[in-house]
Amino acid sequence: MRRNVLGLVLGVLAAMALVAPVGAGGWAITTLDAVPDEVTAGEDVTIGFTVLQHGQTPAVLDETWIEIRSPETGETLLFAGAPSGTQGHYVATVRFPHAGSWEWSVIQGWFGPQALGTLQVAAPVAAGSSASAGESALRLALPLATLTLGALFVLQLALLRQASRGATPAPATGD
Repeated sequence: MRRNVLGLVLGVLAAMALVAPVGAGGWAITTLDAVPDEVTAGEDVTIGFTVLQHGQTPAVLDETWIEIRSPETGETLLFAGAPSGTQGHYVATVRFPHAGSWEWSVIQGWFGPQALGTLQVAAPVAAGSSASAGESALRLALPLATLTLGALFVLQLALLRQASRGATPAPATGD
């Protein structure tokens, strides 16, 4: 019995010794070129990122992805990353289908995913919204105001000119 326990312990230790090297070196970190300032639903956003094995060495991977997930609906979408520029650098074009809160992550090939946090995606501005109506009114009002001021200026000059022609000089005094 003692022999069986000793054999079992040695077997477990041997298995652990074989498994440890397999897990070594299996991690990476992804850094983004820039975090988008504002993301609008329905618009393409280009995301550049670099995958670094052990946080240092650029990783050459067959596949990378940006994954987005809506916590509200559970909808999950994947956008493939393509190598771009220097070794370990990838670019993906991402499109959020609707406004709201979205969780996103980078799938780093065989290294697995790295969470990037949560993004707030804005609703697109409708064509007839008050912002665009205000812009349209301003685009119309500015040229009209400029023409009106120009016409008033020309009228003022004409009145001054007419007044100066019609004015009679005061008689000279001979003192």
